[in-house]
Amino acid sequence: MGGLISAPVSAAASCLGGCGAVVFGQLLGSGSVSSDRGARALLLWLQFFAALLTLLVSIDPKGWLSWPCDKIGDVGICECRSDSDVTSCYISHLAFRVEGAAVVLFTFLLLLACSGCSQGAAGSYVVMRFFMILLLGFAFLFVPNKIFSVFGEVASGMSALFIVAQAVLVIDFAYKWNETWYAYSLAALRQSPGSGQARTWQGIILAAAGVLLSCVLVVSLWLFVAVPSTETNAVLIPSLVVGVALLLVSITDWCEHGALLTSTVVMAYSMWLVVEALTGAPNLDFSPKGLRIVELAACLVTLFALAGGASSARAVLTHASEGVSPARLEAGHHSTEDGEVAAGTNGWAFAMQCAVHAAAALYICSAVALSKSAVTFGLRIAAVVASLALYGWSLVAPKVLTGRSFG
Repeated sequence: MGGLISAPVSAAASCLGGCGAVVFGQLLGSGSVSSDRGARALLLWLQFFAALLTLLVSIDPKGWLSWPCDKIGDVGICECRSDSDVTSCYISHLAFRVEGAAVVLFTFLLLLACSGCSQGAAGSYVVMRFFMILLLGFAFLFVPNKIFSVFGEVASGMSALFIVAQAVLVIDFAYKWNETWYAYSLAALRQSPGSGQARTWQGIILAAAGVLLSCVLVVSLWLFVAVPSTETNAVLIPSLVVGVALLLVSITDWCEHGALLTSTVVMAYSMWLVVEALTGAPNLDFSPKGLRIVELAACLVTLFALAGGASSARAVLTHASEGVSPARLEAGHHSTEDGEVAAGTNGWAFAMQCAVHAAAALYICSAVALSKSAVTFGLRIAAVVASLALYGWSLVAPKVLTGRSFG
């Protein structure tokens, strides 16, 4: 990786000459991380930097771009001056360019990790990475808008990839939530058999599941009333039917590791995905107030969980296939998930992190400037299907693949 990055560093430094070249080169070549957690945190900070830059450049773009656009004419981003909605055009295309720079960077790191340069890609040239987002974002300002209009459409559709990755983390969280509270119930039963604390915890679990089911019902009724259309029926009804079916399977004796609370979390999340899918439908004028803020907040929480060592899809499937019970969890047996996190220093794990962050940059781009199209709508429907299928697989895998470990 050193040779690939040091060349542009040296070229930029040589333009400054003398002492400035040395200082500039040393600055861009500085910074390194040596641990897996540090590499994950660095990716998170790069993502946060790109998102913050997107928000900053979106503040009064018509004002701060007026002078440079008067000098260079209708070139690149300045083509927005001839648009019917100049401010909206500026905001959208600035987001396309900054987040596009982030996608390029994360994809470059992904390719390096897959090419045997995982150690350098994970921890070398820290300052240079932040500079590359600035440099690429600035260079993209001179690229014609029609190219980034295509990128915006691609980003809106491909953001579904991040939704699937987010679903994996939500499923894992749902399992952990249920297991933790049920473990509290078992511990109370063992320590104070006649105190009623165990029943209290079980009641709390049922109450939480009831609240989530109520949310699912309220959102479903709202969508039927607020967005009455064929598209709504085509997405919402199957999602509800499949969600209820998975819930019923999860509470049977046949599915030993299933749970009511876990299934209601997944159902509630699927309703959120249905809302996101409907916002991308080209024939619907549907964009709830505050949705974009919630999308960005959910993205941030997901990336924080990822940086903190949250499990991968393989860990979720391993968790289900091994059928780890709450009792074993409470006793200190955590399946192979901990091993997954501990082994995260390999190139494959870092490459997966880069892929998720590249998808997250596309998702942030779509949250700021969503491009409605049949492709976007279709891919987001596919994300709903994939999310429910992942949870369904986690329920049936121990029965279908008996004695097999996904680790």
